[in-house]
Amino acid sequence: IITRYVLTTTCGATLAGSPGPVACAQSNTVIANVLPIPDVLDQPDILVCNLELISPLPFISTVAVPTCLGTSIEYFWTNSNPDIGLPASGMGNIPPFTAQNPGLAIITVTPRITLNGVICEGTSISFNIVVHQPIALACNNGLNISVLY
Repeated sequence: IITRYVLTTTCGATLAGSPGPVACAQSNTVIANVLPIPDVLDQPDILVCNLELISPLPFISTVAVPTCLGTSIEYFWTNSNPDIGLPASGMGNIPPFTAQNPGLAIITVTPRITLNGVICEGTSISFNIVVHQPIALACNNGLNISVLY
């Protein structure tokens, strides 16, 4: 049996093969949902001082998921250094948090679409969150100054 299918639509498209010779005169039908490959736009590095509030970090994709699929892009992230005040991992946008304990955290974000148990995962991005300690300077007159950079 020779059949050919060209999948060009994304939502429950019914595609029919050509009928075969007389002994195989029935056509085959396939219903296909084609998932797009998700992406996530790059996020700039974040440099903050100790105990500074970091605003929510939303993730954005250039991929539009057709509403008829009934699913959306989910963002899964990991944090290499939970000591900065952000959990080790999460799903969705990064919530606001207070940066603490100076250090470097590498955040990796992976976009994913799941439909009926099928997972379509895009390319991950990474960015840094660097928490700096303010520097205290001792002057001749005994005044301490905190320098933020």
